[in-house]
Amino acid sequence: MNRHTERALILQRVPYGETSLVVRLLTQHEGPVRLLARGAHRAKSAFAWTLDLFDELQLTYRARSGDGLGSLEKGTVLRRRPNIPKNLRAYRSALCGLELCDLVARPGENEARLYKILSELLGALDQPEGESLENGLLARFEAQLLEDLGLFPATEGCAECGGKAPAYLKPRDERGPHAPFSAAAGGRLCEACALAAKQAGRKVGTLPHSDLAGLHQALGGEVHRDQELAAAVHAIAARFLDYHLGVLPRTHRQFAPSTAPR
Repeated sequence: MNRHTERALILQRVPYGETSLVVRLLTQHEGPVRLLARGAHRAKSAFAWTLDLFDELQLTYRARSGDGLGSLEKGTVLRRRPNIPKNLRAYRSALCGLELCDLVARPGENEARLYKILSELLGALDQPEGESLENGLLARFEAQLLEDLGLFPATEGCAECGGKAPAYLKPRDERGPHAPFSAAAGGRLCEACALAAKQAGRKVGTLPHSDLAGLHQALGGEVHRDQELAAAVHAIAARFLDYHLGVLPRTHRQFAPSTAPR
Protein backbone atom coordinates (compact mmCIF):
# COMPACT_ATOMS: atom_id res chain seq x y z
CA MET A 1 0.00 0.00 0.00
CA ASN A 2 1.24 3.48 -0.89
CA ARG A 3 1.53 6.17 1.76
CA HIS A 4 -0.18 9.53 1.16
CA THR A 5 -0.55 12.81 3.06
CA GLU A 6 -3.63 14.72 1.92
CA ARG A 7 -6.17 17.33 2.92
CA ALA A 8 -9.49 15.56 3.42
CA LEU A 9 -13.16 15.95 4.34
CA ILE A 10 -15.10 13.07 5.87
CA LEU A 11 -18.05 11.92 3.77
CA GLN A 12 -19.16 8.97 5.94
CA ARG A 13 -18.28 7.35 9.27
CA VAL A 14 -19.22 3.76 10.10
CA PRO A 15 -18.41 1.95 13.39
CA TYR A 16 -16.05 -1.02 13.03
CA GLY A 17 -16.03 -3.32 16.02
CA GLU A 18 -16.20 -1.71 19.47
CA THR A 19 -13.46 0.90 19.17
CA SER A 20 -12.66 1.49 15.50
CA LEU A 21 -14.13 3.45 12.59
CA VAL A 22 -14.27 3.06 8.85
CA VAL A 23 -14.23 6.52 7.28
CA ARG A 24 -14.89 7.43 3.67
CA LEU A 25 -13.07 10.63 2.78
CA LEU A 26 -12.86 13.07 -0.08
CA THR A 27 -9.19 13.91 -0.56
CA GLN A 28 -7.98 16.89 -2.53
CA HIS A 29 -5.90 15.04 -5.10
CA GLU A 30 -6.68 11.32 -4.79
CA GLY A 31 -10.48 11.41 -4.85
CA PRO A 32 -12.48 9.31 -2.37
CA VAL A 33 -10.71 6.78 -0.14
CA ARG A 34 -11.90 4.33 2.53
CA LEU A 35 -9.74 4.02 5.61
CA LEU A 36 -9.78 2.03 8.83
CA ALA A 37 -9.06 4.17 11.90
CA ARG A 38 -8.08 1.54 14.46
CA GLY A 39 -9.03 2.34 18.05
CA ALA A 40 -10.54 5.70 17.09
CA HIS A 41 -12.99 5.55 20.03
CA ARG A 42 -10.38 4.78 22.66
CA ALA A 43 -9.69 7.53 25.19
CA LYS A 44 -5.98 7.73 24.32
CA SER A 45 -6.40 7.22 20.58
CA ALA A 46 -4.24 9.29 18.22
CA PHE A 47 -7.48 10.08 16.37
CA ALA A 48 -9.43 11.36 19.40
CA TRP A 49 -11.37 14.53 18.51
CA THR A 50 -9.99 14.37 14.98
CA LEU A 51 -12.52 12.50 12.82
CA ASP A 52 -15.55 14.76 13.01
CA LEU A 53 -17.86 15.47 10.10
CA PHE A 54 -17.46 18.88 8.40
CA ASP A 55 -13.95 19.58 9.76
CA GLU A 56 -11.06 20.01 7.35
CA LEU A 57 -8.29 17.51 8.06
CA GLN A 58 -4.78 16.61 7.05
CA LEU A 59 -4.29 12.86 7.11
CA THR A 60 -1.46 10.43 6.53
CA TYR A 61 -2.66 7.04 5.36
CA ARG A 62 -1.86 3.93 3.38
CA ALA A 63 -4.35 3.41 0.57
CA ARG A 64 -5.44 0.38 -1.40
CA SER A 65 -6.33 0.56 -5.08
CA GLY A 66 -9.91 1.29 -6.13
CA ASP A 67 -12.35 1.31 -3.22
CA GLY A 68 -10.28 -1.05 -1.05
CA LEU A 69 -9.95 -0.42 2.66
CA GLY A 70 -6.72 1.38 3.55
CA SER A 71 -5.27 2.27 6.93
CA LEU A 72 -5.21 5.66 8.65
CA GLU A 73 -1.91 6.44 10.36
CA LYS A 74 -2.07 10.06 11.51
CA GLY A 75 -4.48 12.97 11.43
CA THR A 76 -4.66 16.62 12.42
CA VAL A 77 -7.50 19.14 12.26
CA LEU A 78 -6.78 22.11 10.00
CA ARG A 79 -10.12 23.84 10.46
CA ARG A 80 -12.97 23.03 12.80
CA ARG A 81 -16.54 23.88 11.86
CA PRO A 82 -18.29 23.63 15.23
CA ASN A 83 -21.40 25.66 14.37
CA ILE A 84 -22.89 23.38 11.71
CA PRO A 85 -24.15 20.67 14.13
CA LYS A 86 -25.78 23.38 16.28
CA ASN A 87 -28.19 24.48 13.52
CA LEU A 88 -30.58 21.93 12.05
CA ARG A 89 -30.95 23.60 8.65
CA ALA A 90 -27.21 24.14 8.28
CA TYR A 91 -26.61 20.54 9.41
CA ARG A 92 -28.98 18.99 6.87
CA SER A 93 -27.60 21.18 4.08
CA ALA A 94 -24.07 20.08 4.94
CA LEU A 95 -25.16 16.42 4.89
CA CYS A 96 -26.65 16.98 1.44
CA GLY A 97 -23.31 18.31 0.18
CA LEU A 98 -21.43 15.35 1.65
CA GLU A 99 -23.81 12.82 0.08
CA LEU A 100 -23.69 14.40 -3.37
CA CYS A 101 -19.89 14.45 -3.34
CA ASP A 102 -19.87 10.84 -2.19
CA LEU A 103 -22.01 9.92 -5.22
CA VAL A 104 -19.92 11.69 -7.85
CA ALA A 105 -16.32 11.54 -6.58
CA ARG A 106 -14.02 9.27 -8.64
CA PRO A 107 -11.46 7.05 -6.89
CA GLY A 108 -7.87 7.81 -7.84
CA GLU A 109 -8.75 11.06 -9.63
CA ASN A 110 -7.69 14.60 -8.79
CA GLU A 111 -10.85 16.09 -7.25
CA ALA A 112 -9.44 19.48 -6.27
CA ARG A 113 -12.39 21.34 -7.83
CA LEU A 114 -14.98 19.15 -6.09
CA TYR A 115 -13.08 19.47 -2.82
CA LYS A 116 -13.01 23.25 -3.19
CA ILE A 117 -16.75 23.73 -3.71
CA LEU A 118 -17.61 21.33 -0.87
CA SER A 119 -15.19 23.09 1.49
CA GLU A 120 -16.69 26.46 0.51
CA LEU A 121 -20.22 25.16 1.21
CA LEU A 122 -19.23 23.86 4.65
CA GLY A 123 -17.35 27.04 5.48
CA ALA A 124 -20.32 29.22 4.57
CA LEU A 125 -22.77 27.04 6.53
CA ASP A 126 -20.53 27.36 9.60
CA GLN A 127 -20.94 31.15 9.60
CA PRO A 128 -23.61 32.79 11.80
CA GLU A 129 -25.87 33.60 8.83
CA GLY A 130 -25.37 30.21 7.17
CA GLU A 131 -28.53 28.70 8.66
CA SER A 132 -30.79 31.35 7.14
CA LEU A 133 -29.10 31.06 3.71
CA GLU A 134 -29.05 27.27 3.45
CA ASN A 135 -31.16 27.05 0.27
CA GLY A 136 -29.15 29.76 -1.44
CA LEU A 137 -25.86 28.14 -0.42
CA LEU A 138 -27.04 24.72 -1.59
CA ALA A 139 -28.26 26.18 -4.88
CA ARG A 140 -24.82 27.72 -5.49
CA PHE A 141 -23.08 24.45 -4.56
CA GLU A 142 -25.36 22.32 -6.76
CA ALA A 143 -25.05 24.71 -9.72
CA GLN A 144 -21.25 24.56 -9.43
CA LEU A 145 -21.41 20.77 -9.06
CA LEU A 146 -23.50 20.48 -12.23
CA GLU A 147 -20.95 22.64 -14.06
CA ASP A 148 -18.09 20.53 -12.72
CA LEU A 149 -19.81 17.37 -14.02
CA GLY A 150 -20.52 18.95 -17.42
CA LEU A 151 -24.27 18.77 -16.73
CA PHE A 152 -25.29 22.39 -16.15
CA PRO A 153 -28.64 22.92 -17.93
CA ALA A 154 -29.37 25.47 -20.60
CA THR A 155 -30.99 28.41 -18.79
CA GLU A 156 -31.06 31.10 -21.49
CA GLY A 157 -31.12 29.62 -25.03
CA CYS A 158 -32.62 26.36 -26.27
CA ALA A 159 -30.74 23.22 -25.19
CA GLU A 160 -31.66 21.39 -28.41
CA CYS A 161 -31.24 23.83 -31.28
CA GLY A 162 -29.15 26.54 -29.59
CA GLY A 163 -31.59 29.23 -30.67
CA LYS A 164 -33.64 31.67 -28.63
CA ALA A 165 -36.08 30.22 -26.12
CA PRO A 166 -38.49 33.03 -25.23
CA ALA A 167 -40.61 32.85 -22.10
CA TYR A 168 -44.36 33.38 -22.17
CA LEU A 169 -47.02 34.27 -19.65
CA LYS A 170 -49.15 31.51 -18.17
CA PRO A 171 -52.77 32.31 -17.27
CA ARG A 172 -53.40 32.95 -13.58
CA ASP A 173 -49.72 32.49 -12.65
CA GLU A 174 -48.28 35.32 -10.56
CA ARG A 175 -44.66 34.26 -10.96
CA GLY A 176 -44.19 35.91 -14.33
CA PRO A 177 -43.15 34.48 -17.72
CA HIS A 178 -42.38 30.77 -18.01
CA ALA A 179 -40.22 28.75 -20.41
CA PRO A 180 -40.41 25.07 -21.42
CA PHE A 181 -37.87 22.95 -19.54
CA SER A 182 -36.86 19.30 -19.78
CA ALA A 183 -34.14 17.57 -17.77
CA ALA A 184 -33.99 14.82 -20.41
CA ALA A 185 -33.41 17.37 -23.19
CA GLY A 186 -30.78 19.32 -21.27
CA GLY A 187 -32.73 22.27 -19.88
CA ARG A 188 -34.62 25.19 -21.37
CA LEU A 189 -36.32 24.69 -24.75
CA CYS A 190 -37.91 26.79 -27.45
CA GLU A 191 -41.55 25.99 -28.25
CA ALA A 192 -40.71 23.99 -31.39
CA CYS A 193 -38.13 21.82 -29.63
CA ALA A 194 -40.43 21.41 -26.62
CA LEU A 195 -43.15 20.06 -28.92
CA ALA A 196 -40.67 17.71 -30.61
CA ALA A 197 -39.42 16.49 -27.21
CA LYS A 198 -42.98 15.74 -26.09
CA GLN A 199 -43.66 13.84 -29.31
CA ALA A 200 -40.48 11.82 -28.68
CA GLY A 201 -41.82 10.82 -25.27
CA ARG A 202 -39.67 13.13 -23.13
CA LYS A 203 -41.18 14.82 -20.10
CA VAL A 204 -41.44 18.58 -20.64
CA GLY A 205 -42.70 21.08 -18.09
CA THR A 206 -42.35 24.81 -17.60
CA LEU A 207 -40.32 26.90 -15.16
CA PRO A 208 -40.46 30.60 -14.32
CA HIS A 209 -37.91 32.62 -16.25
CA SER A 210 -36.89 34.24 -12.94
CA ASP A 211 -36.01 30.83 -11.44
CA LEU A 212 -33.89 29.88 -14.46
CA ALA A 213 -32.13 33.25 -14.29
CA GLY A 214 -31.56 32.61 -10.59
CA LEU A 215 -29.89 29.28 -11.36
CA HIS A 216 -27.57 30.99 -13.83
CA GLN A 217 -26.70 33.60 -11.19
CA ALA A 218 -26.00 30.86 -8.64
CA LEU A 219 -23.46 29.36 -11.04
CA GLY A 220 -21.73 32.74 -11.04
CA GLY A 221 -21.40 32.60 -7.25
CA GLU A 222 -24.47 34.53 -6.10
CA VAL A 223 -26.18 33.37 -2.90
CA HIS A 224 -29.88 34.24 -3.12
CA ARG A 225 -31.23 35.81 0.06
CA ASP A 226 -34.85 35.75 -1.08
CA GLN A 227 -36.03 32.50 0.51
CA GLU A 228 -38.66 31.65 -2.12
CA LEU A 229 -36.26 32.17 -5.02
CA ALA A 230 -33.45 30.33 -3.22
CA ALA A 231 -35.73 27.33 -2.58
CA ALA A 232 -36.91 27.31 -6.21
CA VAL A 233 -33.36 27.48 -7.60
CA HIS A 234 -32.20 24.75 -5.19
CA ALA A 235 -35.14 22.59 -6.30
CA ILE A 236 -34.28 22.96 -9.99
CA ALA A 237 -30.63 22.07 -9.41
CA ALA A 238 -31.51 19.16 -7.12
CA ARG A 239 -34.05 17.64 -9.53
CA PHE A 240 -31.67 18.05 -12.47
CA LEU A 241 -28.91 16.32 -10.51
CA ASP A 242 -31.24 13.51 -9.46
CA TYR A 243 -32.25 12.88 -13.07
CA HIS A 244 -28.73 12.78 -14.48
CA LEU A 245 -27.19 10.85 -11.59
CA GLY A 246 -29.93 8.25 -11.94
CA VAL A 247 -30.47 8.11 -8.19
CA LEU A 248 -32.46 10.09 -5.64
CA PRO A 249 -30.07 10.97 -2.81
CA ARG A 250 -31.41 10.27 0.66
CA THR A 251 -30.93 13.89 1.69
CA HIS A 252 -32.94 15.07 -1.34
CA ARG A 253 -35.80 12.76 -0.30
CA GLN A 254 -35.75 13.94 3.30
CA PHE A 255 -34.95 17.63 2.93
CA ALA A 256 -36.37 18.59 -0.48
CA PRO A 257 -37.65 22.19 -0.52
CA SER A 258 -41.37 22.67 -0.90
CA THR A 259 -40.93 24.68 -4.11
CA ALA A 260 -40.20 22.20 -6.91
CA PRO A 261 -39.92 22.44 -10.69
CA ARG A 262 -43.18 22.08 -12.55
